[in-house]
Amino acid sequence: MILSRTHTAQESVTVQVCSNIQGRSGYAQETVVVTARCRASGFKLLSLRASDDNVVEVTVGPEYLSPAGGDDFMIDTRNLSRYVTDIFGPGVVAEAFSDQFLRLRFLEESFRKVPLVPVSYVTFKPQYMALGGMELSADSVLVYGLPERISSIDKIRTEPVSLKDLKRDAHGIVNLEVPADVRLSLTEVGYKLPVGRYVEIRESLKIDARNVPLGTEFVLSPSSAEVLWRCSFPLRERPSGHSGLYVDYREFERSLTGKCIIRLSDVPDGVIDYEINPEVCLCLEKSNEK
Repeated sequence: MILSRTHTAQESVTVQVCSNIQGRSGYAQETVVVTARCRASGFKLLSLRASDDNVVEVTVGPEYLSPAGGDDFMIDTRNLSRYVTDIFGPGVVAEAFSDQFLRLRFLEESFRKVPLVPVSYVTFKPQYMALGGMELSADSVLVYGLPERISSIDKIRTEPVSLKDLKRDAHGIVNLEVPADVRLSLTEVGYKLPVGRYVEIRESLKIDARNVPLGTEFVLSPSSAEVLWRCSFPLRERPSGHSGLYVDYREFERSLTGKCIIRLSDVPDGVIDYEINPEVCLCLEKSNEK
């Protein structure tokens, strides 16, 4: 055999299959032997034979595993061919597998679905800010482990994302923090933080009262408040033309102090954020009935 030339031979590799099947163990219960007629250089074929005792770990997408009853799953040669490089290594072509499918056993495992929470530390260039919260490519994750362990876990956090002096959208990949003695269905997620330029506008607006019964004089103190608008740049129109401040009488009825939150109605498009000062006002009820 001239080792530098391409040759064909039947080769076998012992494989430990991993997957991410919902409600199942992350590893197949037993290893399997994958045998195929392989075409590769003589050097590569010799190295395969020299590694007969090695076990190769291959992660198979759950979409390529078909349920076969009970704990059993199957993968056919069409889908197995996607993992030829993972099994036999680079530079090997599997011309034909000796078996039409592999049977694998993934045992049931306790799990719980919990929300993902992004953790971030972000600063912005002057006149720039986030246009919303940090978005993750998944909103939840499956936590696997002993029932008494996973019952105490109600959320999974990302590792901290630190971003400085942003003036455009930020995106990337972040790892998840894995609690001790559990396994997660995901180990990393994508994140995106929309960023835009803004302008600030201060306006004093009258506070209206809503749902006041007939015959009732409802007095607000103060009668107006200042709104600090942060609007997308460029500014097309003043936001106060489409919204206003109000206090709800029904909230006053439930109040013990007579103080009510000043609310904003109909936040217009283009407003990224706003602040109302003061945030509450004192409400007094005067009946006009005799």
